Amino acid sequence: MEGLTGLPAHRLARMLRAREVSAAELLAAHLDRLEAVNPLVNAVVRLAPDAMDRARAADQALAGGEQPGPLHGVPFTAKDNFETRGVVTAIGVPGRAGTVPQADATAVARMRAAGGIPLGKTNCPPWGGGLETDNPLDGRTDNPDDRARTPGGSSGGEAAAVAAALSPCGLGTDSVGSLRVPAHFCGVATLKPTSGLVPVTGVIDDDGPIGALSDPRTQPGPVARSVADLTLLLGVLAGPDGRDGGVAPVPPGDPAAVRVEGLRMAVHTGAGSPGPTPETTATVTAAAEALASAGAAVEEARPPGDGHASPSRSGVPTAPGWAARSSTGSCAAGTATGPSWAPGWPAGTRSSPGATTSPWPSPPTWRPPSAAGAPHRCSYQPSSSRRSSSMPK
Repeated sequence: MEGLTGLPAHRLARMLRAREVSAAELLAAHLDRLEAVNPLVNAVVRLAPDAMDRARAADQALAGGEQPGPLHGVPFTAKDNFETRGVVTAIGVPGRAGTVPQADATAVARMRAAGGIPLGKTNCPPWGGGLETDNPLDGRTDNPDDRARTPGGSSGGEAAAVAAALSPCGLGTDSVGSLRVPAHFCGVATLKPTSGLVPVTGVIDDDGPIGALSDPRTQPGPVARSVADLTLLLGVLAGPDGRDGGVAPVPPGDPAAVRVEGLRMAVHTGAGSPGPTPETTATVTAAAEALASAGAAVEEARPPGDGHASPSRSGVPTAPGWAARSSTGSCAAGTATGPSWAPGWPAGTRSSPGATTSPWPSPPTWRPPSAAGAPHRCSYQPSSSRRSSSMPK
C-alpha cells in the first residue's frame, strides 16, 4: 500500500487542503490501484462515472479560494445498500441490476457535502445482509490478505476495499456485526454508531427503505484505516436529517475532551470455544492496563447470558457474542473471536434489573486474566474455481 493510496483519509484531507496533491491526482492513483487489484478481490462492483469530473471541480474550487470541507477531494466508497444518485444500487440482486436512485442516502449526501468524492459501490450479500459477501449478481469478494479466506459480511466489500487501499474510507451498515466482523477479518477500523446517531435514510433492504421503527438494529457507520479517520467521518455523518425520526438532535462529543480518570470500564477477553487468539487477548489486556494506569476503574466482566439477545429476521435469537459462520455452517474465516463485551450489569453484582444488589460496587484493582489456552481455529474452504494469488502491496 505504498504511495497515496496507503495513506489515511485525515492525512489525505490535510494534504489536499495544503495543495500538496490535487484531487485529480489522488483519484487517478486510486483508479490505477483499482485496475490492478480489484480483479483479484472483487470488492468494488461499480464505479461512479463522474468521479474524475468531481475531482477536477474540487481542485478548481480550492484554487478559486473556496473554503474546503473536512473531506474536500477525498475519494470514498459506499456499500451497495446505500442509495447513490446516478449510480446503480443493486444490493447484489439481479432484478435490481438497472436500479439507479434519484437521490443519495443521507450518509452519502453528507460525505459529498463535506467535500468527499464518491468513487464507487462495494459488494455485499443479497439485499445487504449476511455473513458472507457473495451474491448472484456481482459474485464473491475475497479477503485481500488471503484470497482463500472470506472478508466476512455483510459490509465485506467495503472492509476489503479499504484494506486493499482501493478506497481510503467508506460507508457500511451494521445490525449484529456487519461492520465489526469484516473490519476484524480485514484488519481495518470501524465502529457501529449508537442507535439514533446517524440517519438511516436511504439505506435499503428487501423490504425497501429501512427506518428506526422497522429495524432499530441497523446503523450506518464508517470504515477506514485509522481511528482518527473514524472520528473525522462520524462528525460528518452524525445528527438529524429531518427524515429519520429516530435520530435525536444530540451532537457527538469530542473524543479529545474525554477524561479517562474516573470512567468505569469493563473488559472481557473471551471464553468458551472458539476463543480469541493469544494476540487478541494480549492486545485487549494491554489496552485495559493502559486505561487503568490512566485512572479508569477497570474490571473484568462477562457479558450476560441473556437479556441482550435480539430476534433476527429469521426468528433465530442473536446476541452480541455470536460466532461468525458461513452459510454452509463452516467457520467464517481466520480465527473466530469470542464475544465482545456488551453493556450490562457487572458480573457478580446483579443478575437482572429486578435484583436488589447495587449494580455498581467499588471495583477492585484490575489485574489481567491468566493466559488463555490455544484458540480453536476455523478454516474457510474456497471453491475449486478460486485460486490463491498474492496481492500487490
